[in-house]
Amino acid sequence: MKSYAITFTAAVILSLLIMAGIYKEVSFLSAINSASLASLILIIVGASMLVVQGGFFNGISYSFKRFYRKSLKSTEGFEDEVDDNEEDYRPTQRTFSFTFPALIVGILLFLLTLALSYTI
Repeated sequence: MKSYAITFTAAVILSLLIMAGIYKEVSFLSAINSASLASLILIIVGASMLVVQGGFFNGISYSFKRFYRKSLKSTEGFEDEVDDNEEDYRPTQRTFSFTFPALIVGILLFLLTLALSYTI
């Protein structure tokens, strides 16, 4: 619950910064627009953390590591064999504590701003 409160506070501060930076006026419409932009930023950050946390890029990073190791070796020809001393591939599991709070707060804030924009 604490991470949700921190994320919501960060969203409010971000929307105030957006309102001061972009709109340069304090009105109800500019508050809704800046809160909507802040919610979209939170959704994008949360979704990006979810993709990285799920291991989407593990195969790509392993391919780059393997290619880099193979290109450093000074061999005469191309070898299709895998070396015996090559370590086993174990993907690193990255976890972020603000993945779901960023997604949930971003989606709720976006839905709130969407409903408020229809009332105006």
